[in-house]
Amino acid sequence: MRGSRSGRQVFSSLTSGYEFRTAASLVSPYARVQYYRTWLDGYAESDADVFNLAFTRQTFSQVMTSAGLRGTHSVPTAWGFMKLQGRLEYSQLVDDSGGARVGYADVSDDTWGMSLYEESKQTLALGFGVDFLLPYDITPGFAWQETIGLDEQKSRSGMFMFRMNIGF
Repeated sequence: MRGSRSGRQVFSSLTSGYEFRTAASLVSPYARVQYYRTWLDGYAESDADVFNLAFTRQTFSQVMTSAGLRGTHSVPTAWGFMKLQGRLEYSQLVDDSGGARVGYADVSDDTWGMSLYEESKQTLALGFGVDFLLPYDITPGFAWQETIGLDEQKSRSGMFMFRMNIGF
């Protein structure tokens, strides 16, 4: 099956926080509000004969609030600095509008409706990382983050990142 869809999206985010600093550490509580609105054009699948599905035009939006705490601590080493990082963030979806209508393309039908948001509406994100600040402005590092659903959906996602920054 094949399909192609076009659309557009507006996204905004407002974040506020404060950084408490010492020579080697930083602790920063913050709060964020995010909003997006999406408009998707209708489309129909092809190459599946009578099993092609058709999706109607859709408009949906979401508002998400978050509160968190992030921190770093630099540890001197013989070769530079090791920068430890951590994050704890609670997020809640406070407004979720939209759904999809779908049916078989050969009969121009939009028989079925479905919710567009299936992940948890309340999540807790935990993360940590280490960057190695080496001479010549070279900074390799890694980070891990896990997001856990706190409501009935119990969604879970995680990522592990390697990174390399080189200043020039």
